[in-house]
Amino acid sequence: MLIPTLTDLENIFQVANLSVLPFWALMVLLPNWSVTQRVMQSYIPFAALASLYVYLFVTLDGGILEAFSDPQLKLTGLAGMFANAQVMALGWVHFLVMDLFVGDGFTCKAKKRASSPGILWLCAYLRGLWGY
Repeated sequence: MLIPTLTDLENIFQVANLSVLPFWALMVLLPNWSVTQRVMQSYIPFAALASLYVYLFVTLDGGILEAFSDPQLKLTGLAGMFANAQVMALGWVHFLVMDLFVGDGFTCKAKKRASSPGILWLCAYLRGLWGY
C-alpha cells in the first residue's frame, strides 16, 4: 500500500475541507430542495470522506496504532501522536465526517419540526459559543 507523503497529506487535507462545502451549502441555503434531500439521504456526502479515512487508517505506522491502544495512554502521549501529520489528517477527516453527519441531523430535525433550518442553525451556533 502506498504510504502518503507530507505533500499527499496536505492534498488530502485540502480535498477533505473542500469536499464538504457543497453539502453544507445545500443544507444551509437550500434545505427543502428535493436535490438536497436526495443527496443528503444518500451515502454520497460520506463515502468519499470515509474512503480517505480508511486509506489514512490502514497506512498508519504500526507503532502509532499500538500507542493508541495502550490502556495507560496519557493526554500528553495523545497530544504527541497528533503532532504526526497523518494522525492529524486522520483526526480531521473524522471530525469533518462527524460534523457533516450532525449537520444533516440538525437539518432533518428542523424539517420534522416544520421550523426553519436557519433558526435551528442559529440556535446551534449560539449554543456552541456558550459552550453547551
